[in-house]
Amino acid sequence: MKKSKILRSLFIPVIVLSASSCAIAMDMGKNSFVGDFDISAKGDKSVIAKVEKVKGGYNMTISGSGRTMAYESEEEVPWYTISKRIHGLSIQDGVQTIGNNLLASLEKVSQVVLPNSLVAIGRNGVNPELKLLTKLSAEQITNVSEAQVYYYQETKPEIPDRYRRYKGDVATVWSQVKVLFIGNSFTYYNDMPNALFKNLGEQMNEMMLVTAVTEGSYTLAKFADSKDPKGLIVDQTLASRKDYDYVILQEQSSQPIDSETSYKAFQKGVADLKTKINETQDHAKIRLYATWGFAAYDKVSKGEMTIPQMADELHAAYSKANQEAAVDGVHPVGLAFKSYFEAHTDKPNYLYNTSDMRHPSYAGSYLAACVHIASVLDADPRTSTFYGDGTLTETEAKALQEVAYQTVFGENK
Repeated sequence: MKKSKILRSLFIPVIVLSASSCAIAMDMGKNSFVGDFDISAKGDKSVIAKVEKVKGGYNMTISGSGRTMAYESEEEVPWYTISKRIHGLSIQDGVQTIGNNLLASLEKVSQVVLPNSLVAIGRNGVNPELKLLTKLSAEQITNVSEAQVYYYQETKPEIPDRYRRYKGDVATVWSQVKVLFIGNSFTYYNDMPNALFKNLGEQMNEMMLVTAVTEGSYTLAKFADSKDPKGLIVDQTLASRKDYDYVILQEQSSQPIDSETSYKAFQKGVADLKTKINETQDHAKIRLYATWGFAAYDKVSKGEMTIPQMADELHAAYSKANQEAAVDGVHPVGLAFKSYFEAHTDKPNYLYNTSDMRHPSYAGSYLAACVHIASVLDADPRTSTFYGDGTLTETEAKALQEVAYQTVFGENK
């Protein structure tokens, strides 16, 4: 791993801390790595590093008041031997500096919140991959150079990946949630990905980047075929960036349940797309978009199956494919349709485009978007104040949000 260049001060010019003027006291014995280590610049125990054993490794807390010791090399820090097993780090208010090489060897720690008291970082003071999260805003900090500093901002910034906020008690970097939809008209009707899903997320205080590759009546097998025009676009889209967080796959409306042969084609389409996604993406989660039952399906129109039964069969098929392909979960849009359909028998066509009784109405696409946003963000869609383009009343939109919430998070999920 490359060593970072000199990190300049966060608040004032860098204080170069001399190791020769420092001492370290180890109360736990020469070969012990659990306990309190005196890392104060004066050797007076004014700053202590407490190392604790936890499941899978160690956590470290630095507390006290004043400057920390500077070390001539990473190897001199008392926890160097176990540094690759230290996963948690906390720096308490009162600590004024991070001395030379002090935290450079902590490769497994991804981020740390800096206290307001910290005024300087010495040479190679932190690992270059460590994200430094400040409690102050960019306007309150000057002369920052060559450090991964993320400034505090609770309102959505214009530029992602440079600011952070709190989600509950957890410091979280503001970054875009990058989602790719691959599907047919059930996905693109009413521009669900961008006009509904993205806007729901943005109104929930998230930064969304949404892409969609869609074509009417297409199967996942065709999207997975590089020789198919849309399959080629899927390849190009996946190659254009490697940082999608989620790729959501939607099969042709009844393909998963038409026959055993059609199910196998569906399952193969999922598996083939999984291979392409894993070959091009660093960390994308693959989710399956389970669609709904509808009156125009042959078995429903012939009375051999009800709309709720069709929804159940589709969800079971998507769940089976999810398990067989070992992907990352199912978005239960069809079950949300079923829940609304059964609870509102006076409005059986509300979620459907009445011209064909198959495709979603605007309300149906809005409900689908609510299920997707709840599943992707693991967040309550009822907190969004985006109610669509005016087609729905606020009351209608809130009722659909409630159905999505109960489907994803409720007792009967």
